[in-house]
Amino acid sequence: MAFFMAGTLACLIAATISLLELITSRYRNTYTFLWRRWQLYVYMAVYGAFGFLLMWIIDYLVAKKTVSFDDMALDSVWVKAVLVGMSAKALMNITLFNVPSGAGTVPIGMSTLVHLFEPFLLSELDLQVWNDVRTFLTPHARKYPQLEEVKAIMDRNIPPTLSAERRAALRAELGARDSVEGALETFLYAVGRGTFIRSFPL
Repeated sequence: MAFFMAGTLACLIAATISLLELITSRYRNTYTFLWRRWQLYVYMAVYGAFGFLLMWIIDYLVAKKTVSFDDMALDSVWVKAVLVGMSAKALMNITLFNVPSGAGTVPIGMSTLVHLFEPFLLSELDLQVWNDVRTFLTPHARKYPQLEEVKAIMDRNIPPTLSAERRAALRAELGARDSVEGALETFLYAVGRGTFIRSFPL
């Protein structure tokens, strides 16, 4: 029973870390559009399952006395569960070497398994989030049809918390947009949903 609970803890930690990494690296300002997408939960479940499997492998090796954690903090099954959960995603992305394949390369190692599911899931997730973003923007684009007005509102509402370089880059990006929808999308991706709704209330 203790092993199952520890394995579940490792599973939950691994899944949570995969989610946090995905949000901070890819969907920092659009994470609110993720929650209804099955691709997100499959992505988390795969890493969570690996965390549970890794706990089972470690428990099996300890039972067979192949490895031992005597006189170490790792002797605690709960400490092992936390460490396994925290490192599961990193372990799954280990590449031993790359094999040329067509125009690209195929990673060989634990990352071979990742290569089988992650590109597809993230590509589908990107598409679904983009569709949801466009659907969200539609009523705002109808209410604010004038491109110059939209750009002026954005310029007044660029957060001062952004670095000077980022603010300058964002202004340049917005200036290059030639449609209301494109400008709104760029602004949303840059500042997030909260600032966007405050700037463009319906």
